[in-house]
Amino acid sequence: MSATTFFKKTQINPLNYIKGLVMNNQKGMTLIELIIVVVIMGVMFIMAIPTFTSTSHSKLKSAVRDVATELQMARMKAIYRNVEFRVLFSPGSPFGYKLEKGNKASGSDTWTNDHAAVAGYNTSSACSSSSLNANGYFCIEGVTITVTGSLSSGAQFNTNGTSSSGSIRFKNLNDSNDKSYISLSDTTGRVNIVDCTKVTGDTICGAF
Repeated sequence: MSATTFFKKTQINPLNYIKGLVMNNQKGMTLIELIIVVVIMGVMFIMAIPTFTSTSHSKLKSAVRDVATELQMARMKAIYRNVEFRVLFSPGSPFGYKLEKGNKASGSDTWTNDHAAVAGYNTSSACSSSSLNANGYFCIEGVTITVTGSLSSGAQFNTNGTSSSGSIRFKNLNDSNDKSYISLSDTTGRVNIVDCTKVTGDTICGAF
């Protein structure tokens, strides 16, 4: 039985086990006890890795879902309100995005934040120290994004549902292989999500 399996099956807290060894050996620990402590610390590190990886992956999935939802919202609003909408991006890490409403059905020259009441909700130190909150962007940490194609100037949706084209590429800051992207079709405005960990041979996944 491995040390990891032992602690899981016996439900012994590794920290309490180490504490017991120290408290019962006020005059010093033997070499064997020292080795046990080192092994336990290694087990604790190994047990923590899946949790850390899962948390960072969840941040990436959440970021992709939130941006995709905002894009779909912009498309629906453009169709039903008969006015242009767009989603602007601030690439990097932390990254930001915001939904804006145009003033015309075509060729808008004035844009207003359509989420002004709740924009910039993330008040973490990284987001607050950036200019994202001040400029009305939703701010997300732990993930970096790059934007390609005409989306670099915003994903703009027309009243017939069509849009600008390109991709928004997301990468986990703690795992460069954990990445996804959203693509937009200019002819349909369709929002498509691709998880690069679940596909092979995808040219966009291989490009970032």
